[in-house]
Amino acid sequence: MTDKEDSSPVTIADKQIESLLRERIRSEFPDHGIIGEEEADENLISKYRWVIDPIDGTRSFITGNPLFGTLLSLVTEDEYLLGLMDLPMSQERWWATLDGGSFYKGKRCATSSTQKIEESRLVCTSPAIFSNEELKQFQNLAKSVRVERYGGDCFNYGALACGWVELVAEASLHFYDIAALVVIIQEAGGIVTDWSGDPVRMGWDGTVLAAANLDVHAQALELLNYS
Repeated sequence: MTDKEDSSPVTIADKQIESLLRERIRSEFPDHGIIGEEEADENLISKYRWVIDPIDGTRSFITGNPLFGTLLSLVTEDEYLLGLMDLPMSQERWWATLDGGSFYKGKRCATSSTQKIEESRLVCTSPAIFSNEELKQFQNLAKSVRVERYGGDCFNYGALACGWVELVAEASLHFYDIAALVVIIQEAGGIVTDWSGDPVRMGWDGTVLAAANLDVHAQALELLNYS
């Protein structure tokens, strides 16, 4: 294990998984672009771009926490076409295609129907991902929900797609952290935006608010932007 320039850890496994996925993509789709965490972006002039996060939750991986996973997605400039999340330790897999539904362990999944913020469950990987101002915003949301929990990495978004929680709020994310998860949540009935309510696109500010439905999302946005 070593540290990258941003002090985040990286392992041999991260690099080998991404290298393998890149080789497979180049073999099957030589004209497509590739965006990944561990290697330089390739062929971004292509309409179709594969986005790879070889181990989402490397800190969990190196500390024995099983809630880490591999994320893979196919996107265009404006659409998320495919998303896959695989958790190898628990043998859980989520996937979705645009207009094709969202699936968990081969069965269709759907987000929670809870519409009140005070009855909602909110999850976040760690408070350390927030700036001081973002932490204040998050805490204003957290004090209004029924349950607040930390930890989970990409698993949190799978839990949202399955209806086990209603909200995920995070910041400091990269495009490869979230691209696969957007279509999984949207096809399950949820919504994913930044903290201003705008769509998540390459180059956005790194904030993410994922919600089970429009009602909970609107209430959460108001609380995040209380000032």
